[in-house]
Amino acid sequence: MAKLFRRYGPPLRDFIARTRTRRANSEAHWFSQFRRAAHSGDSRATLRHLMFWLDRTPHKSGAATLHGFSAEAADPTLTQELEKLDHVLFGSSTTPEQVNPSSWRQLLRQVSRARTLRFSHTKRTAEKEVFGSLNPGAKKI
Repeated sequence: MAKLFRRYGPPLRDFIARTRTRRANSEAHWFSQFRRAAHSGDSRATLRHLMFWLDRTPHKSGAATLHGFSAEAADPTLTQELEKLDHVLFGSSTTPEQVNPSSWRQLLRQVSRARTLRFSHTKRTAEKEVFGSLNPGAKKI
């Protein structure tokens, strides 16, 4: 038994460490962190985790910004919710408000919808590139 642990223990430990690191840096992990922060009602944590998630998503512009994200999504409700978050954090009050968890449900819903649309568009574009190159007759001149 000890021989098995000496032989297979280090590779297994390395595999588990790589898997944990990959998971910690994944888009899905950071979106779940954003979801948790939005449900908590903490405005600062919601914005912080939204930005961490945006950093791990594909976007057209060079840097991930809230303005760029709302422009890409082209959703007026999302824009309104992001402006609401911005106002709560950077508005005229001296301290950020701690709002009830239901306040950010609409933001979470809109970001989830934009996420679904963003990744479905990315997947369709990738499929077109792959299948278009496999079938050269598919391109019409």
